[in-house]
Amino acid sequence: MKKEGGTVTLDDILEELEKQGVEAEKDGNNTVIIGGSHIFDFDTNPSTGEVEWENQGTTTSPKPKVVSIEVLERTNTTIKVKVTTIRNAGGTLIYSIKEEDGDYQEVTRTTQATTGDPIEEEYTFTNLADDKSYTEIKVEALAENGLTASKEIDLVKIPALTNKDVIFAYTVNGKSIKEGEYTQGPVTVKASIKNVDTTGYILQYSQVDPKMGANWKEYNKDNGVEFTNNGNLYVRLSDGRQGGKYVTAMVKSIDILPPKQFTPTVTAEIDRITISGSTTDQEATATSASSGIAKYQFSKDGGANWVPADGTTNTSYPFDNLKPDNSFKLQMKAVDKVGNETITDVIEQKTTKLEIALQSPSNWTNQNVTVTVTTKPENLIEKGYTIEYSKDGNKWDPYPTAGVLMEANGAVHARVINEKGTELRKCNKKYKYNR
Repeated sequence: MKKEGGTVTLDDILEELEKQGVEAEKDGNNTVIIGGSHIFDFDTNPSTGEVEWENQGTTTSPKPKVVSIEVLERTNTTIKVKVTTIRNAGGTLIYSIKEEDGDYQEVTRTTQATTGDPIEEEYTFTNLADDKSYTEIKVEALAENGLTASKEIDLVKIPALTNKDVIFAYTVNGKSIKEGEYTQGPVTVKASIKNVDTTGYILQYSQVDPKMGANWKEYNKDNGVEFTNNGNLYVRLSDGRQGGKYVTAMVKSIDILPPKQFTPTVTAEIDRITISGSTTDQEATATSASSGIAKYQFSKDGGANWVPADGTTNTSYPFDNLKPDNSFKLQMKAVDKVGNETITDVIEQKTTKLEIALQSPSNWTNQNVTVTVTTKPENLIEKGYTIEYSKDGNKWDPYPTAGVLMEANGAVHARVINEKGTELRKCNKKYKYNR
């Protein structure tokens, strides 16, 4: 072999073999290995530039080769690579990484599969320092026969984002909310970059923790990223293959769980039913916050109507001015600070039955007669009720404790009223004297 205008070099031979589609590599200053196992030695005449001798050596043990190193995934503290080797079945791979302005540091050694050619192997550099920059990766192949080969790649230096470089904005239905402000959601998070030259890079996001295998997607600045549950948003710059260090926005104020179910208690009177109860909000989970109880509402008609209209922090409510011996369907509603609500089961309850009657002697004489009023329950006046009587059904007076004196034929009317003046029950009776 001769080169016009100069000496044939090892690189010339390799170039020629490559043109012919032959896999070859140099080993030392005057040896070419073809196919990983066939050794060719050569020398040249310095005066003529011709190859003076060329000798194919005996077939030797195969020499391994690291064909490629591909970066699959990169996070703040990990780098995942795929390494392809040939002629290294059963051999060892030695992984090393280099910090900026530093030396290669061996990280680990792995044993390759005992069969296959080529062999593909994935490895993840873990526990990398978040505040350091890593610039190169080297993988050495050590075959069982002791022969070695290595390959190095440069890591693309992509701008590393920090919390000072990214501004996150949070909205619900187009309305801005503060970070941490409770809501039912969904929450839309938008990210904007400042003080960083992003020319030539794309902004990517993931809602999956990069340590758990992030699913990086191109970020759309117009739409942002929507969260229906609490979670994290990871944002980074990428050249389309590798990514720089990411920053994290935490969405932690979405409350989607209703308050805990509970059973209220009910007490009944003649014209009043009081319902009482309380509960707490559900405990926070990985996907839902716990905003806390905001108010209660009450119903006596099975949920058709709720009072107070705006709710109350009181845990007890009296339905008063009701009719005696009437049935009602009682319920409570607990509402948390974002509007999630829990409604209790219906409790059917009657107001207390009220009876009123007029009593007088059964054996009539030509004397005046005293008419008395009896009620069930008794002692109503002590409980805040009023008993009234009337002789014409129109004009009512307080019932005297001594009773109503009847001096002539006529009728007596009696009734029970509550504090609001509502008539709860009444009766009447006619009296005729034999004078």
